[in-house]
Amino acid sequence: AFFLKVSVVAVNGTVLPPSLLHEPTILYEPGVGHHEDHESGSLAGSGVRKDVNTLTTAETENLRKALRGVKEDHGHYGFQAIAA
Repeated sequence: AFFLKVSVVAVNGTVLPPSLLHEPTILYEPGVGHHEDHESGSLAGSGVRKDVNTLTTAETENLRKALRGVKEDHGHYGFQAIAA
């Protein structure tokens, strides 16, 4: 079992109240065996941070999809509102 603790802190140190954040969701999609995929390594040991150059094809697509979702968030506290 595990849990996620999310904290958003602005550059000036202001903390976004947790009540404004949606509950985090973890989506797991097993990779498909592309022959061009390579073993993804991590220097951090925990596998949380990775060099983008070592991501597998599936991990790269997952990252692209996630970043598109963040950029397309036009909600009151979404990326577009914060970036404005």
